Amino acid sequence: MPEIDPFWQNDFTCIGAMDELSELQKTYQFDLPDELIARHPAQFRDQSRLMVLPADRPLPENRSFFELDQILEPSDILVWNDTLVEPRRVFLQRSTGARIEALFLEPVQSDPSRSVAPAPEGSQSWSCLIRNASRIKQEELLIEPQSQRNFRFLRLTDSANNHSFFLQPEPGLNMHEFFLNYGQMPIPPYLGREEEAGDRNRYQTVYAGDQDLTSAAAPTAGLHFSAPLIDRLKDRGIRIASVRLAVGLGTFAPLTGENLRKGELHEERFSMPETTATLLNHPAGRIIAVGTTTLRALESNLREYQRFEPGTFQTRAFFKPPDRIRSIQGLITNFHLPGSSLLMLVSAFAGTERILHAYRQAVEDRYRFYSYGDAMLVFA
Repeated sequence: MPEIDPFWQNDFTCIGAMDELSELQKTYQFDLPDELIARHPAQFRDQSRLMVLPADRPLPENRSFFELDQILEPSDILVWNDTLVEPRRVFLQRSTGARIEALFLEPVQSDPSRSVAPAPEGSQSWSCLIRNASRIKQEELLIEPQSQRNFRFLRLTDSANNHSFFLQPEPGLNMHEFFLNYGQMPIPPYLGREEEAGDRNRYQTVYAGDQDLTSAAAPTAGLHFSAPLIDRLKDRGIRIASVRLAVGLGTFAPLTGENLRKGELHEERFSMPETTATLLNHPAGRIIAVGTTTLRALESNLREYQRFEPGTFQTRAFFKPPDRIRSIQGLITNFHLPGSSLLMLVSAFAGTERILHAYRQAVEDRYRFYSYGDAMLVFA
C-alpha cells in the first residue's frame, strides 16, 4: 500500500512524532535496496512471486501466485476488498497560472465550510491532500484547465494547529465522471513516475465493484488475481466472499504521535454484505483475508459485534502487537513500508519476529516490494 510522501505531509498535518512512536517504529525497520521497489507491475498479474509462511514450518516457501489454487485447501474461504479505485489525482490551476496537485480522498458527509460560508445547493465538499496548500487563499477558486470546472478551496485548522483541506466542486458536477475524464490514477509517489496508460488497468483489481465506497488507493494484494486464476480457485471449491472498504488515510497515512496516543488511525468506511457475514459466521475451513484493508474491516467488525455483522460501518482501528487477531487464519499481503501501520498489522497477525525475518529473507531472495511488488501468504 502507498504512504504519503513528504510533500503531502508538510501541508496535510503536523507530524511531530513522539519519542514513543519513534521507538516503536525502530522495531519495524529493515534495509531495502532501492532496486527492489517495484516501479511497474509484473507482465502478467498472477506471475508475481509468492512467499508462503506455513503455520507449522519455520522456513518460508518460494512459490508463484499462479499456484495459489494448489496451495489453498478446497474448504478455504478467500475474502477480498472489491472497492473501485477512482482516478482522483487531479491537477488544478490558480488564477496566477500556478499548477496545484490534489488527491481527492472522500466526500464529507457535512459541509466543513459552514464556519466560513454555506455550501451551494447541489454541491458537496471533498477532503483532499494538496501540495503547496499553504500558498492558496481561503475560498480561492481553482480551475481544472481542460474542463474549465472550478473548485473552491477551504482550510480548517484545529486547536493543535493541524490543517485539513477541502475542495468544493461547482454545483451539479458528477465527480465520478469528472475523475474518469480528467483525473489520474493515484499511483504511489514512491514509484517516481507519472501515470502511464497501463496503470488504469493494472492499479485496479479485476473484481472491482461499482461506484459505492470507492477508493483513493488500491487494495494492492488483490492486484495479483487474474480472471483465469479466480476460475481455477472456484473450480477447486474455494469459496470467495467480499467486503468493501474505501481505502484512504487510515491505510496509507504515515503514523503520528497522535495515532499512538489515541490508539486510532484515520476513519475509513466499509460494508459487509449479508452473504459474506453468513458464510464467515459458519466457516467450513480457514478464513483468508486478501490484503490488510480486508483484515482491518473483518477484525473491526468481529471485535464490535463478537460475530460478523452485515451492514455499513466506520473503523478507526489501529491493530499492532500485542493485539491478537481473531478474525482470520491466513493473510495474503504485499511487502509493506518500514515503520508503517500496515507492517504492524501484519505483525499483529503473524508475530513481529516471524514477519521481520520473512522480510529479511525476501530482500535476500530479491522479492519486489510495495504496491506493484510480490506477495506473501502467511498462516497463523
